[in-house]
Amino acid sequence: MNDANVHQIKGAGLLSRLLFCFTLMAAATLSVATPRLALAQEGAGGAAGGARAGGDAGNAGGGGNHIGGLSFGHSILFGTWGDNFDSNFSFAGHYTYEATPIFGFMANVGISKHSGLTPEDSLTVLSIEPDVKVNLFYFDNVSLYTFGGFGLYPLSQTLGGTSASVLAFGINIGFGVDLRLGEHFVFGPGLVFKSIFIKRDSTAITTNSPTGMELGGEMLRLFVQAGYIF
Repeated sequence: MNDANVHQIKGAGLLSRLLFCFTLMAAATLSVATPRLALAQEGAGGAAGGARAGGDAGNAGGGGNHIGGLSFGHSILFGTWGDNFDSNFSFAGHYTYEATPIFGFMANVGISKHSGLTPEDSLTVLSIEPDVKVNLFYFDNVSLYTFGGFGLYPLSQTLGGTSASVLAFGINIGFGVDLRLGEHFVFGPGLVFKSIFIKRDSTAITTNSPTGMELGGEMLRLFVQAGYIF
């Protein structure tokens, strides 16, 4: 079996797993969103109900909030990346707009740098991810949420003395917990799985890659973030 067939089989298996993850996220979203939307519509019938719903939304991180924050964490590499490079710390900036008490928009921009088996080897992963955020559950000032979407990933890799760089496309899905600390601050942990689709740099020719070095892989990021609500 040649390398092309191996990559096709791996890609098909990975796509199946990702579709399964998104199916679970969609099912969880619908199970939570449907009864809450029904309650919101029922409460919108009167002025008192509307005021009460607005107050609850504000306490639980309701619609109209903007949140800017930073996170730091640890990025764990899998597959070929995991064989050639070490896991390492990573940093990211986040912006969230909660359009409703359930649904919101999240934008993430992050970076992680990884050393290789030799001092010359290195990997840099930049992440630009516009995601959909779904608040699944509220309890007091704590909320459980999920998020996911597609992203652009500028990758730079040096392996065996050969350097390559590409702009790759990928997908991400994650979960997190928000703890509201007063009126303007939020804090909590989370995790996100990223699958960056393989792309070839045809200018990076090696003995093992006569048509160009391929960049792409999977990683799991565990993080803690802090944000300001405005």
